[in-house]
Amino acid sequence: MDETMHVQVVEKQKQAVPSENQQINRLTTPVDNTVIEVIYEENHEGSHEKNQAILNELIRGLRQFNVEHMGDEKSRPLMVVARDSDDKLIGGVSGVTIYQNFLITVVWVDEAYRGSGLGTELMIQAESEAKQRGCLAAQLDTLSFQAPIFYQKMGFEIVGTVPGFAKSPERFFMLKHYDEATASAR
Repeated sequence: MDETMHVQVVEKQKQAVPSENQQINRLTTPVDNTVIEVIYEENHEGSHEKNQAILNELIRGLRQFNVEHMGDEKSRPLMVVARDSDDKLIGGVSGVTIYQNFLITVVWVDEAYRGSGLGTELMIQAESEAKQRGCLAAQLDTLSFQAPIFYQKMGFEIVGTVPGFAKSPERFFMLKHYDEATASAR
């Protein structure tokens, strides 16, 4: 995104009038004609849409930057879920595939089904689909009280750790490489 376009976007935001439930903290910057805004927004009508529009604009900018360096590829959602006989959701794996990576964002199994093998089966199915899409690796992060041992049993390795501190447990970043021979071409 060129500098002029960036300044125009910021200028539009600068003219916005906050609602009664929205607080905006504006900071001046050393860059001419720009303002940095820290937006604190209460949950009120329209706030989600405004925040989503800002997030979408940020994602568009990042996606364009990535395309310039890695080529054009869109993320594709990948979700595998389990339901009980009453159609109640009891577990699932959710993420996206992009640039030959399966980026796992959520893995959850209802407490009544933990230890039953359901989580393993969900992961196997999700990873199988990721491999069919041409993924060569899977990535996720988990907190120390969640499931790092489960993921290690599934073949993930800890590649990074953020030490815990008051009211924030240790966080593990994990990676699993797939055998290129088993990942089919797109």
